[in-house]
Amino acid sequence: MLKAIIFDFDGVIADTYEMTVSIFQRLNDSITEKQFQDHFRGNVFDGSSALVLDKSMQLEFFRIQKEEFHIGHFFELKDIIHNLSQQYDLHIISSNSDENIMHFLELGGYNGCFDKILGCNTHFSKEKKFQMIFDEYTILPEECLFITDTVGDLIEAFNKGIPSIAVSWGFHDKEWLESQSPMAIVHNPEELASVVYDYIQREV
Repeated sequence: MLKAIIFDFDGVIADTYEMTVSIFQRLNDSITEKQFQDHFRGNVFDGSSALVLDKSMQLEFFRIQKEEFHIGHFFELKDIIHNLSQQYDLHIISSNSDENIMHFLELGGYNGCFDKILGCNTHFSKEKKFQMIFDEYTILPEECLFITDTVGDLIEAFNKGIPSIAVSWGFHDKEWLESQSPMAIVHNPEELASVVYDYIQREV
């Protein structure tokens, strides 16, 4: 039975792809967009990518992002998330900073929708953060559903045994997402709502 739905933030709830590319390139003008996309094929903090920022550059990245983020950076998911929050525990696991995510959610009117927000200040590994959710809420991986937009996230969710839905409006396109065989790939918020509620009905 489904007990918790876990959302990625950037590329799923927030339309931050172009902003993030731009900030990375301002911090390192040798970075190409292809390098940026490749960066999200794994854990963005694992040290294997040329795009991994040192501590001071990470802080500068999050500072700039916080300044530039505005209400127009939200995808149309508010109704879906508000409705789901009435029935399930909702959480965010993200590589963004905990502080920025909480600030952005308040800006967008998502107050009270999410029970737990685990960003990069909590831990760099999403696998570790999934385990934190399992332990705190005494739930199993198969009792969760993860919604994300990148290959790297799908790999980490698979490693923890969590069913995943991928959205194609974020950092990676359908072709890249298909390589990890998520449960479904959706292309707009309405389709996401339909797939989630179909999954819920099957799990009842």
